[in-house]
Amino acid sequence: MTVAQAWLLVGIPALVLALAMLVWGAKTGIVIAYAALAGGFATLITIDRVSGLVFGALLVMLYAVGPVGGSPRESDDRQPPLVEPSPDLDREQSAKV
Repeated sequence: MTVAQAWLLVGIPALVLALAMLVWGAKTGIVIAYAALAGGFATLITIDRVSGLVFGALLVMLYAVGPVGGSPRESDDRQPPLVEPSPDLDREQSAKV
């Protein structure tokens, strides 16, 4: 198998799948993206070292960055802490009514 064939059969589909899963942003998608990049690395490193190192570098950089971008779906779960009103304010307001 030539380098061009390896990129057409493994490299480009793995990159597209990884990009799609990272854009999706769910935790499952991120795991699938890492698996796709690791599979592309393992396959391409056996065919061409430089091509495998491209995948390895992408995998290492994405892993070093951590969760990519912090998807909006996950950020909605974070709510600011609620401040409880003091009991003194409740008494003052009820006295005015």
